[in-house]
Amino acid sequence: MSIQRTFRTVFLNAVDFDDRTFDLSSHRRTSDVVDSLRKYGVLHPPVIREQNSTRMQIVSGFGRMIALRELGVDYIDAYVLSAKISDRECALLKLAELRTEREPDALEKGRFVVLIDPQPGEADFHELCAAIGVHPTEKALKRAIAALQLPDKFLKMLTEGRLSEDAVETLSSMTEQDCASIARLFDICRPGLNVQRELLEHLQDIAARDNLDISAVLANEAIERALNDASLKPAQKTQLVRSSVNYLRFPHLCEWEDCFAQAVDELLWPPECKLSHHPFFESSRLKIELSFESKEELRSHTEKLQSLCANDDLCKRLRLK
Repeated sequence: MSIQRTFRTVFLNAVDFDDRTFDLSSHRRTSDVVDSLRKYGVLHPPVIREQNSTRMQIVSGFGRMIALRELGVDYIDAYVLSAKISDRECALLKLAELRTEREPDALEKGRFVVLIDPQPGEADFHELCAAIGVHPTEKALKRAIAALQLPDKFLKMLTEGRLSEDAVETLSSMTEQDCASIARLFDICRPGLNVQRELLEHLQDIAARDNLDISAVLANEAIERALNDASLKPAQKTQLVRSSVNYLRFPHLCEWEDCFAQAVDELLWPPECKLSHHPFFESSRLKIELSFESKEELRSHTEKLQSLCANDDLCKRLRLK
């Protein structure tokens, strides 16, 4: 894409600062831009489009233009586009400039899709997907637009990098009540992106299995107790909530793991002796790891193994035949 532009002086009083058509960025700290301009001046000229003979529109460089106005600057050298340049071309130029600095977040991608064309024809489909950096599928475009439908709390988390982009489509399809419950959970616990995905997946599975709303699942007594405990840090709350959600999602597996862990504790083995089960108990075989550096340690470990073999109750609870 090649767009004709000229480089010339633009007076700020001719720029329509209220026109935010192309103000699609989620990340802007004007104070930082002001400090940079004071120290170094304008390193990257903004892009402006003529609207008519007297008014001009910002295409790229909103932060710089706003900062310049705060500094009392009267004019700036900028790239100027003709009024004949379409909104689509301006949006693609804006996006191309952004991607030279960083990848757009999910919210910015959605804004670009809506501005450029939310339902592109076949000829424009691949160009639009390539422009926002997603795979050329309808699902990818719908996912980009879905970010715009999220409640404000999630939008803030998304722009701060505290919400997984994978969660966007899931959250956008939830009821308002379920969204509010998830927002409260994430706001209190501040789970990492991988844990967010895990929790959302498990909560959806539980709700579907038990024919419940997600908000009803999260009203579980153990989960509420963890969220409301003021003595716990967010990481501790997250661990307790994960444990509770896992119990709700995999009750039998969690019961087996608890029973196994209790039996292992009763063995009173030292750290050099470790007994473990196959992941998810998919096999009845157990594994023992021994660490020793002398015959005496080996003899002691052997005695502990013999003691286990003689304890029918523990063998039964460990599912040893």
